[in-house]
Amino acid sequence: LDVARQNLVFSLFMATLDDVVTDAKSTGEFEGSVEDIRASRITLKARPKVIAIDSSCGAKTELTSLIIDRGISFNDMVGTIIDGDEREGNQKSKDFSKDIMLDGETNEQGGQCESGFYISRRKIA
Repeated sequence: LDVARQNLVFSLFMATLDDVVTDAKSTGEFEGSVEDIRASRITLKARPKVIAIDSSCGAKTELTSLIIDRGISFNDMVGTIIDGDEREGNQKSKDFSKDIMLDGETNEQGGQCESGFYISRRKIA
């Protein structure tokens, strides 16, 4: 086949594949492939558990449960800010209370907290 016809055949194949995948996703029959998991910390919740064994070849399907932490703790963030300031030569006070403001407070200049962190006084149910 010449290149133009190859492109047409490939386009038809891709359109058909997209339709099959979309249909499988809508009916809940789609099984995804390997995916990258990005997080600041990933730990194993439990040992992998065999949930199925293929009767024809004996292949095992295992369930692996993970604990994924995609955030950063407040203390880690404050430490990062202080470490960055020390590397730049700006020796900031290690007294975190100066870098944290309560909801509605202002500093001496009437502005916001330098670090950008504040503690809300609102109750969270």
